Amino acid sequence: MSFPVTPIMWADLQKNILAGFPGAILLCNEQQVITYANSLAIEYFGQSHATVKGRPLCAVLGLAPVLRRRLQRQLQSRSFLHDRRKSEVEVGPRTFRYQLFRVTPASAILSQSGIVLWDVTDERHLMDRLIQAEKLTNLGTLVAGLAHEVNNPSQAILGTAELLLNEQDPDKIRAYAQDIISYSKHIGKVVRDFSRYARSPCQDEQIEVNFQDRLTDAVKMVRRGSHFGDVEVVTAFEPIPALRARKGEIDQLFVNLISNAAQAMNGKGLLTLATAMDADQATIHISDSGCGIPQSLVSRIFDPFVTTKDPDRGTGLGLSIVQEIITRYGGTITVKSEEGKGTTFTIRFPVGQS
Repeated sequence: MSFPVTPIMWADLQKNILAGFPGAILLCNEQQVITYANSLAIEYFGQSHATVKGRPLCAVLGLAPVLRRRLQRQLQSRSFLHDRRKSEVEVGPRTFRYQLFRVTPASAILSQSGIVLWDVTDERHLMDRLIQAEKLTNLGTLVAGLAHEVNNPSQAILGTAELLLNEQDPDKIRAYAQDIISYSKHIGKVVRDFSRYARSPCQDEQIEVNFQDRLTDAVKMVRRGSHFGDVEVVTAFEPIPALRARKGEIDQLFVNLISNAAQAMNGKGLLTLATAMDADQATIHISDSGCGIPQSLVSRIFDPFVTTKDPDRGTGLGLSIVQEIITRYGGTITVKSEEGKGTTFTIRFPVGQS
């Protein structure tokens, strides 16, 4: 026996399904005005259904202008229909992971879109703590470089100051003073670099991040560690768009990958950093000529606690954190490796994420 399902019954069924969905759901028309909100969406973004329905989506979410433009571009583009990646957005003090979907068929005259949001604030805070712990682990391997970079100019300052004590020539005194200023500025820059790297990522605001600058600074940071050795660095930078992100997180993912590459080469080999556009994606390649990754581990290299390093040289969380950071900004990371020849990590970010 079959029962007829009327349009009203079907609409009620849809609403019941959406109402019980474990995520906040907002449906909007082509003008991005909300036509439906489930109970969780009302709990997150309004006091009642009346305070949500009929209002512009971005106004209800209270997004900053740059995030509003990003979401509007995504909603206006049909490409999101085929994109299953989840992006993140900050709404006030909360962080939401969201995914867009189409409500009506693409061939329909009037098209509606939907957005589902999951509150991942606690998850984000946990990941921030893991990132910070990984940073502090890395700093332990870089502290020798910090001591070296501070000790040398400190000794130079001391020696120059001793010369000043008995110098009568004004021109020489001025030159010595200028040297002391230069050495002091160098020490200050080294200390600031380490301080910025050590700070918690949750303290950073999202800004427009230039990938070439971040790669260059990451090399400078890793070079201070004893494991970098005589690695030769080659860059092949083509222009790619900036990404709106937390600078500290992008620094961390590049420091992790470059540090891993240096360790894989035992301080001797070729590190290649490249950026380029690939169709509609900004692409970053980080390649080394090191020992490579065993094929039995390649498919699991981004899993937590999977590592090719000795127990005293890593936590096994570095690459899983790298993947989490990249995924957070809608990107992907892949790896190609051959034992005895080297490894290449490729990071891709869709253009227009910022």
